[in-house]
Amino acid sequence: MSGESVFEELRKDHEVVLAGVRAVVEKVERVEQGGPKPTPEALAVCQKSVRALRRAFTVHRCREEVGLFPEVEQLVSQGAPSVDILGSFFAGEAEDDIVAHVGIAEGLQQIDRVLEQLLRRDEPESDLGEAARGLADLITRHAAKEDTEIFPMMVRVVTREQLADVAERIAELCDMETERVK
Repeated sequence: MSGESVFEELRKDHEVVLAGVRAVVEKVERVEQGGPKPTPEALAVCQKSVRALRRAFTVHRCREEVGLFPEVEQLVSQGAPSVDILGSFFAGEAEDDIVAHVGIAEGLQQIDRVLEQLLRRDEPESDLGEAARGLADLITRHAAKEDTEIFPMMVRVVTREQLADVAERIAELCDMETERVK
């Protein structure tokens, strides 16, 4: 992962998770509109997809929370150019991003639990469609904020060389996480 590709990789992560959740929403909405009830095999396939999304999101979260945010914050504290631009981000926006990450992880886990309950033919603890639509909305808002506000702000503040160093550090920190969740 090179300097500016750090942000491109994170944007791709957003797209992958959002596309997966939207696919779940589409399937659920077909059933809600009177389509055929999903078979146990279809539920199992959906659950496998959701679990793959959970793994992908865990890696994405590591890249941001363990790699990108601390590395950029350190650069800012050392006097990166235009430090004032990122001051508000690290004064509260970063925490909002982390809260959104927790919500996304919990939403994926909730969908996984509901699918598990449906596979066991138990009464689900919550509505799958509502959970999937809520998660899609949260991911959409979160990704839009990072992709259009936060990442461009970081690109303006951090030099190419610093971004390359950040990319290297993210790879070092998150390679173990990537292997762990496979």
